[in-house]
Amino acid sequence: MRTIILKDLPASPEGKAGWPWTQDCQKLSDLMPDGKPWPKISIVTPNYNYGNFIEETIRSVLLQGYPNLEYIIMDGGSTDNSVEIIKKYEKFLTFFRTKPDKGQAQSINEGFSHATGDIIAWINSDDYYYKNVFSYVAEKYKQADPNRFWLVMAVDYFTPEVNVSCAKTQNLTHSLVDWTIGKVETNQQGAFWAKRIWEKEGMLDESMHCGFDTEFFVRLIAKDYSFTVSDEAAARFRLHSACKIRSQSLTCQYEHARIALKYLPKEYVNYAAEKKRLLGSLAYFHMRFSQDVSKLFSKRMFDLLKALYYKLRAKIS
Repeated sequence: MRTIILKDLPASPEGKAGWPWTQDCQKLSDLMPDGKPWPKISIVTPNYNYGNFIEETIRSVLLQGYPNLEYIIMDGGSTDNSVEIIKKYEKFLTFFRTKPDKGQAQSINEGFSHATGDIIAWINSDDYYYKNVFSYVAEKYKQADPNRFWLVMAVDYFTPEVNVSCAKTQNLTHSLVDWTIGKVETNQQGAFWAKRIWEKEGMLDESMHCGFDTEFFVRLIAKDYSFTVSDEAAARFRLHSACKIRSQSLTCQYEHARIALKYLPKEYVNYAAEKKRLLGSLAYFHMRFSQDVSKLFSKRMFDLLKALYYKLRAKIS
């Protein structure tokens, strides 16, 4: 893909100004300062019915001024204006498809199957990158082991209802105890990996709807990978009412308990007590799921059986 600048893109919607609507990034030269090619960066954006946000996401990727970029958009069969917006930019995309899928994790996994970059990342369609991020990532990649490159930049957590933002740097801990039963948050929007890690260690866990990013982080840590941290902000993460942290909070908590139960080290001094607590929490979550009248009766009964199963395991553990 050639370097894209503002004048190449469709005009911004009326009333939109600033980054990434009416401002360019610094356009990079074809080669890095050392005369070598820029590493290829592949970005995937999964989307489903976020037509009110996705154009900002798309422009924030394309306008990075980066000369070696792949951009892949995976739409889950949106019924709003998402596809119409994406098609405005289709000629700038490496790959685009729209069809129903089995969830966000599957969509991202499929997107990365089309990626050929040295560095990969995903940005959700309700978030967006800040200026000059890809050049910063590329410089860090050139200084690192290309087989184990894993950078996590700061993320700006933005609450639109009150117009408040807070930049958070990723907690540097590599302790599995901290990641499983501590208060560590995952700065997924600021994370970039070597494609070789993905190829070696596997894809996102498609059984998860909320916690697949954390599970991937924890899985890599369990396999002795280390990330480096930057306090440079890479992206804005919108904490709006429809985001999963708010709209599916119970599922998010449940999946974090699953991750903790799988990865908490058995040598942890309070392992037995923690295991019992986690099994009890899984029983509680499935009991709550069984009370969801919007679900099929058969699925509610299956959740009830799971609740009883985890409750029994908690008693005998």
